[in-house]
Amino acid sequence: MEIKYYQYRIGTAKLIAGEMHASLHQVDFDKNLNYTSFGRQIIICITTDKCSKLISKHIQRGINIGDHKHTRLIAAPDFPIKSFEPGYFNSESIEFGLSGGDICTYQPNLLLEYYYYFWETKHPFSQWHKCKFEIDNKIFTSAEQYMMYGKAMLFSDIKSAEKILKTNNVREQKHLGRLVKGFDNEIWQLNAPTIVYNGNKEKFIQNKEFLNLLLSTKGQTIVEASPDDNIWGIGLAKDQEESKSIFTWKGTNWLGIVLTELREELLGNKFDNGYLTLDEFKSKMINCW
Repeated sequence: MEIKYYQYRIGTAKLIAGEMHASLHQVDFDKNLNYTSFGRQIIICITTDKCSKLISKHIQRGINIGDHKHTRLIAAPDFPIKSFEPGYFNSESIEFGLSGGDICTYQPNLLLEYYYYFWETKHPFSQWHKCKFEIDNKIFTSAEQYMMYGKAMLFSDIKSAEKILKTNNVREQKHLGRLVKGFDNEIWQLNAPTIVYNGNKEKFIQNKEFLNLLLSTKGQTIVEASPDDNIWGIGLAKDQEESKSIFTWKGTNWLGIVLTELREELLGNKFDNGYLTLDEFKSKMINCW
């Protein structure tokens, strides 16, 4: 069986041991996965706890095992995937522990990923797009302002937080954010997606036209096609050929992930695989045990 991220093959998964209520799969990732930005992110998110919970949740949403006849969704995976010494259950690599009751079989290639691209300040999904929303009795004029304010507060730099609140100039807010005292990049990377999520949640809830646009992207992964940002964007413009596949992206698309996960929350979709609802998945079920 192939282990996939949506429709993309990322390696193989071989059943090596099984009992009535559990099974172990030996997982071998394709070697070239580690040479791409998004590929490395997939491996880190499902084999370690070094990704933020929000980014990990999004990556895990797309993981499935399948072949040309079946798709098997992993409803309650034991992440991060465990790694055992050679010889443990005759394994030579990573082992994926699955509960037998958590494996459902669906139509082949059920999980397909489609993209909604955006970029530039004029688009409402941009962090720099001018707007107005209120959180904790404080008025923010862009999601970027909230992000920089949250960054300062995360590291208890109250003076910088106050300066960020006093200016409506997004470029200056960004500059002040870079000057936050006590900054630790590892802590920031674990917390930044949640801070951006919280700010955008209020931005969209309090601005109906933005909310309607966000909900209209249902079924698609939102992608920040920014050629200048390889963390929050994909490091590519929409019209570049490499933007069409995660394996050629030059960035990790954190902002796109944040907005995609926010949309699923606002749509009330609690199912953890792909973007279909539970009822939609059941209609495509072959067998479940």
